Amino acid sequence: MLAETTARFLLPFLGHMALIAVLLIVLTWQRVGAVLAREVTVDDYARADGDAARSRRVQRNLSNQFELPVIAYFLTAVLIAANAVTEADIVAAWVFLAGRVAHTLVQTLSDNVRLRGAVFSINAAAIGYLAWRVFSLAVAALQTGGAS
Repeated sequence: MLAETTARFLLPFLGHMALIAVLLIVLTWQRVGAVLAREVTVDDYARADGDAARSRRVQRNLSNQFELPVIAYFLTAVLIAANAVTEADIVAAWVFLAGRVAHTLVQTLSDNVRLRGAVFSINAAAIGYLAWRVFSLAVAALQTGGAS
């Protein structure tokens, strides 16, 4: 059974998975619409650049969900395996999710690259904090010979 702290830590990452599911649904809906409107053919999707204009932003954002967040998931697994999740880690996880949602909204609904970069910094800061936590745990374990 999961500890309550660990369960609360996992909630924002489950929220991120829900965001990915929503993006998959929206992308599929847009792609079907583009095929039905004869903007593209089904065969166009064999190429990485085959998306119609209406779905390119969503496709790119969906791809972004598997770039930097992969690092967050690794760090999450380490913190859980080490039974070292803190309240600050939970806050960082929620900041990560808020940043991912904001990044999705900016990337899919606007051309504002500067704002997208600023919003991306939210994610980077949250992941940077979690990386610092894992690094600190590793250094502490090396200094104590792995004793807890």
